[in-house]
Amino acid sequence: MSSNWGYKQEYAPAISMDGFTCTGNRFYVVVDGNQHEREGAQQLYNLLTYTPPPPTLTKKGTVAKRQPVPHKDHAAHFYCAQLIHYGLKPLKTREPAKKRLLAAFGAGQTLSVPASILQLEISMKEEWKKANKVAEKKYQEEAVERDRREREERQQRDIREKERREEQEEEQKTMMKEFFGVFDAYALDDSDEDEPEAPRLSKAQMPKEIASLSNDQMRKLLFKLLADVPEVEDVMKNEIEKAQAQGRKSKTKPKAGPSKNQKALSVAQWKGSYTVYAPKLADNWDDAEGPLELEVYPSAKSSHLWAAFNFGIISGVIRSSDAPPKTIGDKIHFDWRGRESGEGEMTFGDRNKGAITFLGDGKIHARMTGDLCSKFEFFGKQCAVKENIGDPVEKVSEWKQEWRGINWSSYNAASQARWGKWGGDWKIDGPAYSDTSEERPGSDDDEDTS
Repeated sequence: MSSNWGYKQEYAPAISMDGFTCTGNRFYVVVDGNQHEREGAQQLYNLLTYTPPPPTLTKKGTVAKRQPVPHKDHAAHFYCAQLIHYGLKPLKTREPAKKRLLAAFGAGQTLSVPASILQLEISMKEEWKKANKVAEKKYQEEAVERDRREREERQQRDIREKERREEQEEEQKTMMKEFFGVFDAYALDDSDEDEPEAPRLSKAQMPKEIASLSNDQMRKLLFKLLADVPEVEDVMKNEIEKAQAQGRKSKTKPKAGPSKNQKALSVAQWKGSYTVYAPKLADNWDDAEGPLELEVYPSAKSSHLWAAFNFGIISGVIRSSDAPPKTIGDKIHFDWRGRESGEGEMTFGDRNKGAITFLGDGKIHARMTGDLCSKFEFFGKQCAVKENIGDPVEKVSEWKQEWRGINWSSYNAASQARWGKWGGDWKIDGPAYSDTSEERPGSDDDEDTS
């Protein structure tokens, strides 16, 4: 609290003496729990001699309906305190106290503070000032000590947290080794995690970068060009016709298999149900402790894969942005949409991504990130028993419908419904552009056969 004495903050408690109290630059009297400083003599005289004005009249001379706010007198404890401030005997009732104060003004209409009270005020303020300096020094010393202790505690917390993370990482590696039998080098591939933003490409670099695009990326790029740049339609049409003609000629040629360094991976070796563990997720949420559930199948035209997962805190559907795996070690990137397990809040968008690596022998290792779960890893192994798994085609069809139903319009409708309001109709997204055939552009998302 600032004051005329130059104190930025009050550290010392109030001091009291002879019925007066001092804190900072305040010198006051406490009556019935109420604090009152000394009122100036002129202001006090005006209060004691106040006479209500006559009522306000209208132009016609009648009493106006709207009158000034009536005067509100101070309470009895105020006048009792003023008696003490001016060295007079205190009275607890208002009117007697006011009469005693007015009588003290006398004919000269002046009232002076006794010299003894003025001297007491000076000495008490000086005493408090000294006490406040001592208290401030003590406070600052204690603050330095508090900062030192807090700094040490933070350092200890940081050390414990680092040790906990190291233990968690070691436990995860141990669990993966035990789960997989032999730890696979593919499981540590971080090549596409947290990549920096790519620089702008020069014209000379473009051919090389175009050659590095996947088939799915090329399709998306062509569809975007067709939609955004109408001038390319004729050029694209001619090139597609040439490519189709060359494709028909090459159908009789034998297809190349995987390279010598790559071992082929059949669909049967990766599709189906998996037992999954996600240690980091389980560290934050009890219901994410394993074993967790994951089921993976190819799309109708095998252009990408679909999967459904239940990781306790979240569950949902995965749709790959790459083609299904062909060889051991293939890393398949994916997007996902889902719901949290509490209120079923939907989650979707650009941050919901991941990548899954197929390690062979029915083993997988994946990384996943999203709004509700941050970034975490999971690893799993194909279930040995495959009885009563249901129809994969029907499952993929159900997953597609669930995927398309998780969007902004459905999210808003569900949010309003939780508050007992109507937020509009739930809408289903249309199929994505993918797996374009020679006969028609479209998506195998609409197909129910594989």
